[in-house]
Amino acid sequence: MKRTLKALGLCVVMVWVLVACSGGGDSDTQATNAAAPVVPPTIPPNAEPALPLNDAGVQLVARVNGAEITLPVFERSFSRSQRVSDPDDYDAAVDLVLTALIEQTLIDQQATVMGMTVSEEEIETQYQDMRAMIPDDGEWQLWLENNLFTEAEFRQSLHANLITQRVQAAVVDTNNVSITMIHARHILVPTEAEATTILARLDGGEDFGQLAAEFSQDPNTREAGGDLGWFVRTDLTVPELADFAQQLQPGQHGGPFVTTIGYHVVETLETSQRPATPEEQYNAGVLQFNHWLDLMRGNAIIERYIN
Repeated sequence: MKRTLKALGLCVVMVWVLVACSGGGDSDTQATNAAAPVVPPTIPPNAEPALPLNDAGVQLVARVNGAEITLPVFERSFSRSQRVSDPDDYDAAVDLVLTALIEQTLIDQQATVMGMTVSEEEIETQYQDMRAMIPDDGEWQLWLENNLFTEAEFRQSLHANLITQRVQAAVVDTNNVSITMIHARHILVPTEAEATTILARLDGGEDFGQLAAEFSQDPNTREAGGDLGWFVRTDLTVPELADFAQQLQPGQHGGPFVTTIGYHVVETLETSQRPATPEEQYNAGVLQFNHWLDLMRGNAIIERYIN
């Protein structure tokens, strides 16, 4: 069966619930934090350039395949996002929230195409799970107010999370993900000219290990003939070196390849495959889902009116 990933992207409902219930329920602290002023990016109707209006006279920030994202919805989402983050770059924060709303619209549209729905019973189950964390009615209403939710908005957020998880389960499959292990060695030098010279000497039949011992600037591998041992991409200080090594056939050397630490001449010795760990499966699923979202964006008609 396909693995269902946690909802990706800006699924802040879960985050806020955890924040509200953390620290042993220190409600005074939570109320103080939630009361911090938030200035949403309100755009007046007479702003230049003016935002387009829908048939009801409401300003729009985007359209996705004709579906409208209104300014009030954007402002509420932006204000909520500021409850859990305070980015230095205001424009980047606006872009992040608008992108998340666009992506959620694309997910909702594709769910319709796939015939996927979320029942009221499923939403109620999720709702009651959340309510169990804050059982007192008064505290619950205060939490909703402090986090800029009406009951309807909160239930809509639960719907968005559930439908996203359902779509993810359909488009992501990490059951057979395997990880490439690479055994390689390298010679690190400060200039491209030195790397080119070493590469020419290798092409002439000289021994890689001896050249590494003589010229490599990597103190951790020089005495071992440049041997990096077995590794996966995330094991290396410069992961792109693993990408380059993976392009080589066992026994093949190549370069010069430049990274932030210098110029490399690389020889791949052997490769093998192993099953992915749960964390690696999750990361692979994130990549798969992001790739799917990129495809959806590429095939969609998206009109952004801000940022």
